[in-house]
Amino acid sequence: MVFFFTTLPYPIFTPGIWRSSVTFCDFLAKSGKTCAIPNKALPPLPKHDKVWGFQAPLPKNERMSVLQHPTPEDLVPYIHEAFRNWTTLGGIQDVLLEALLLAKGRVLPMGEVTPDALRLATNQVLLTGLEELEKQDPEGARVLRARFLHGHTILQVAQDLRLSEDQINQRQRKALHTIAHLLILREKKIRQSFIETHERNLPPKNYFQLFGLEEAQHTLAEKLLDPHGYPLINLVGIGGIGKTALAQALTRRVIPEFYFERVLWIRMESPTLSGNAPTPELAYAAFLTQLAQALAFTGPVTPATEHQIQHLLQAAPCLLVIDNLEGEAEAKNIWPYLQRLVGISKILVTSRVRPPKELDLYTYPLAELGPAEARQLILSQAQNLGLTNLTEETEAPVEAIYRTTGGNPLAIKLVVSLARDLSLKKILGDFTRKKTGRVEAMYTSIYQQTWQVLPPEAKAILQAMPLASESGALPEQIQAMCGLAEDVFWEALQTLISYSLLEVLGTPQTRRYGIHGLTRSFIQTEIIGWLP
Repeated sequence: MVFFFTTLPYPIFTPGIWRSSVTFCDFLAKSGKTCAIPNKALPPLPKHDKVWGFQAPLPKNERMSVLQHPTPEDLVPYIHEAFRNWTTLGGIQDVLLEALLLAKGRVLPMGEVTPDALRLATNQVLLTGLEELEKQDPEGARVLRARFLHGHTILQVAQDLRLSEDQINQRQRKALHTIAHLLILREKKIRQSFIETHERNLPPKNYFQLFGLEEAQHTLAEKLLDPHGYPLINLVGIGGIGKTALAQALTRRVIPEFYFERVLWIRMESPTLSGNAPTPELAYAAFLTQLAQALAFTGPVTPATEHQIQHLLQAAPCLLVIDNLEGEAEAKNIWPYLQRLVGISKILVTSRVRPPKELDLYTYPLAELGPAEARQLILSQAQNLGLTNLTEETEAPVEAIYRTTGGNPLAIKLVVSLARDLSLKKILGDFTRKKTGRVEAMYTSIYQQTWQVLPPEAKAILQAMPLASESGALPEQIQAMCGLAEDVFWEALQTLISYSLLEVLGTPQTRRYGIHGLTRSFIQTEIIGWLP
């Protein structure tokens, strides 16, 4: 790749002497900062080719790291070195500013990440800084241009400006600090925009607080951010265990690491209202359609589209989250495709069943909450509902709920919510962990008892909720589906929320309401059978 510029009074870069260098992450380690890729130092840049202006691209699995929480003081020495090497091309990774999104965002559209592209992107960032510096400190900007863009010595610049060499040095130091401050301000805005843009691709939060999942988040975040680790990661666990909530929290945790250039979230739809699962072919086609739409492809999905999707995900590090990949239909065709799809990107899949054994992936089984974490959730839920008999009495009720639910978060929330109307003895019955089909029987009992205490208006809303999409529905949409008057509707809606049968999604400005997959399944298969 060769760049020619004829409109500037100085070259963007020209070939220079080869220099030995440490990696950018070596500098970060010395300064106490961390890279987006934990404990991984970027390799030295490839050697300069004999043909001037061309460099071999960096290996695809050795992409640019982003400096975490930079300060102006961190950047000053590197801005200084980048200016000093304005016309240097070669082993100069330690003098480039690619650890900033300011530079990374400029170099990525060029295609292959080469030293030439990094040098050009760095110089463009420096030019931006100079332009802003001129508005605040014209003399400082003039000193930096003369010193580094035109290659003048301190003595020459001092003579031109009729100042002493010490004065020029002072102005240079001040100008470098000002540029560092200006670039950090721009960097913060870019990073905030980056985070907000990617979080908009995620579904609304379906949790307020998570209990007992910190270790899981830490382990899985390391797996996702490891460029040499498993590209395909499976989060597996029974229904109601918190897989979707963990995947959401994990995704929001890794986005600010700025490792992934794109984040996609696909929610596999539950079976139809008839309860019939789709055929393997239909499930695969629906998945490809969702994936193509997430990547902004238009038109019908063809074999050529599949190849284009594979190329995109293998050209730059992306994070693809596939939530609720359940059943044999999905497993038959989708899992093998995901294995072919991965490259430098990562794919996180949540499912209730383990994938085929022949797949090369990392599986993280999500267990039920332990006694301490379950106790925290029980007391938190009880406090939110004003159940003082659970928060102020002995530990016996808490222990009973834990023994029966086995630490299943959704079951705990449902039981505690129902405890406002029924005694724990009636709710919990005689379930034991040895009972056949314990989880299914437990949920059936909880849903049946909850259904019995619901007012008719709340039942009408719950019956309509399977018609809503997986991402929930707006309140006016739900009201139209159930046909309730506005005042009655809102009272019934709050009732369902208090029983943990509705999930509050969206933002404070745009609220959406949805139901858990287990709740949807029981409405479709069980509640319909209970109706008169």
